Parts: sequence; structure tokens; C-alpha cells
Amino acid sequence: MKKILFMMAALVATLNVSAQQAEEASIGLNTQYGFDCELFGLGAKVNYVVVENWRADLSVHGFFKKDVGAGIDQSAWDLNLNAHYLIPINQTMNFYPLAGISYFNHKLSGAGESVSDGNMGLNLGVGYDIEVGPILLNAELKYRISDANEFVFGIGAGYRF
Repeated sequence: MKKILFMMAALVATLNVSAQQAEEASIGLNTQYGFDCELFGLGAKVNYVVVENWRADLSVHGFFKKDVGAGIDQSAWDLNLNAHYLIPINQTMNFYPLAGISYFNHKLSGAGESVSDGNMGLNLGVGYDIEVGPILLNAELKYRISDANEFVFGIGAGYRF
């Protein structure tokens, strides 16, 4: 796990240099809903345009606890690194397919005990964004392929710089 996080951090550091050259990056907040785990979450994301029409997206989300009955709570968090291929619709709107990797950690707790399970996975999906001045609004639908397969829908807003 430490090696994977180190590799992600190294990749983001490399992308940071490229983004400064392209002068297109954003940082923001977003929400997600996992359809299989039925959890709603909040997160943060950073986007970097690496080269023309290619963007890297790093995000982390914490999902709110949910009572699943019998005194058991369910919670989760995830970390994602995705590539977006931007297809311009006009000067302020883009459609994009996405592909990337994900780490999803799911936890059940109750009666003083807890069990958690982490899974590496592959993300495949589509997204749409619109620029409103310095603000970048987006919506995404992706399918996480792992031991915890599920569709995930998200919307968010970020500040472009």
C-alpha cells in the first residue's frame, strides 16, 4: 500500500510540473454516490492538464456512515487517479472519457468491533465539465472494477488557475 501511495505521489509531482507549463489546473470539492454500497460522500480533487486534451485527476473521498441495521454502521473512503481525454464541445464545455486506478476501503463497525476491507480497482467512465469564469463545474459517472464493483456518480466544482 505504501508503495502504491508513493507512486501516486510521484506521478502527481511530475504532473504538477507539466500543469504549470500548460497553465491549466484546478482544485475543488465534489460529492459522490456509490450505487452498490449506497453511501454518499464528500471529497477533494485536483486536476492538471498534462498536454493538450489530456488531464490527470487525483481525488479522495470520505463517505458518510450509514446504519445498516442490528447496530452495525457502514463507512468508506476512496482514492482515485484518473486520466481524462478532453473532447471540446465549445470553448467552455468538454466531454471526456476517463480511465484510471482506484483504492476503495470499506468498513463495518458495531458492538465494539470493526472489519475493514481495501481493494485496488480500475475506473472506467465518462464526464462533462463546463467553465464558468474561473470555476470548473463537472459531473461524472464511472464504474469501479474491483472486488467491490459499483457505479459511482459525482458532481463537483473547482477553482481554475
